[in-house]
Amino acid sequence: MKFNSKPRFYLYFLAMMLGLWIPQVWAATIHSVAAGGNWSKAETWVGGQVPGEDDSVVVNGVVSVSYPTMQGLTVSRNSILQNDSSYNRTLTVNGDVINNGIIRDNAENGSLSIRVAGNIVNNGTWNNKSTNLIGTQARTTTGNPIQSLELRIANSDLSINNASIAFANKVYFDSELNLVFLNSNEITFSGEVYFSRKVTFPNSAKITFLGKVSNVVNILGEDLIFIYGGNESQEVENNTHNANAN
Repeated sequence: MKFNSKPRFYLYFLAMMLGLWIPQVWAATIHSVAAGGNWSKAETWVGGQVPGEDDSVVVNGVVSVSYPTMQGLTVSRNSILQNDSSYNRTLTVNGDVINNGIIRDNAENGSLSIRVAGNIVNNGTWNNKSTNLIGTQARTTTGNPIQSLELRIANSDLSINNASIAFANKVYFDSELNLVFLNSNEITFSGEVYFSRKVTFPNSAKITFLGKVSNVVNILGEDLIFIYGGNESQEVENNTHNANAN
């Protein structure tokens, strides 16, 4: 008896195509309502759908988060993204973030930590407790400086596109990487800076450290200036310089 394999082949092909197609169907861009609200509540979102980890999110109004994960994030103008009242919360974005509003800690209590794997465009105010640049691909930050109390940079090269940059926060370099400052001639770190691995600064930029620097042996660059407490001397840990420091 002759066996016809075509039906089985078509079923296999259909199942394969559905497997590729279904995730694209469910991934969406989800907007919060103008009044904002709590991230976890359906009434906060247009259409009543709480965003999932494959979705991109547009925040309107004041939105308070718990521990969400998403693909992309945009904070609209005059809108606020913050943690739930009285709780320390962490938000993870596996793609890009565009901030045209305010990213902050809740004024009542608690703090907001943000983990970002993609590029950052900050046209607004970004002053939450902690921002952690995660992921392994090279990325770019553009716009206003991130003013989180703590800024952690790890795992990938970082390009920063600002005319001049002043880091007022604590900055942690948690892995070996190259920093590229696009259109930037002067970079100032006024807070504490911690180097866990070798970090290479561009030779075209003047880098000034005003605060305490830990593990200077991991800094590579040409025009490095170390000033601490207004003096032409820097308080450092492990002060074997691997650079030409003025």
